[in-house]
Amino acid sequence: MSSVSVAKENTRFRSEFSVLRALIVDDDEYVRDLLSTLLKELGLNVVSAVTDGTEAVDFVGRHGDEIDVVFLDLVMKKLHGNVALPILKSKRPELKVIIVSAFFMSYNTHFLANLGANGFLEKPFTISELENVIAGVCVGGSPDASARPG
Repeated sequence: MSSVSVAKENTRFRSEFSVLRALIVDDDEYVRDLLSTLLKELGLNVVSAVTDGTEAVDFVGRHGDEIDVVFLDLVMKKLHGNVALPILKSKRPELKVIIVSAFFMSYNTHFLANLGANGFLEKPFTISELENVIAGVCVGGSPDASARPG
């Protein structure tokens, strides 16, 4: 994968983001790698990237105190995000969870918010949308930050 360069205007939250520790949950290796690169460019610390909800639940169970925010896909081969979400929140209620999916048309975002989702990001997304959702969820912004979900 080629290096991603983030413009200076997309790093206005770099100091706030630098303390955030992230877990990426997506069954698509390309998406995991791209999201990891973008998050690091924005200043976040990517602790781990796993392939499904089962691995996410296990990781949070063992290392939950090392994570501040989870980027959770909805549709995966094992344990979809909407099933993993309430389990993750039961293990760490204060954990911030941002749903990252191309399938918002299939899900009601109010339903996902009631399960514990703190923000929504629709694939494909821009670096600015990613930054704005993280800022809204993790840096004292709106508790239901979103970028283009229905």
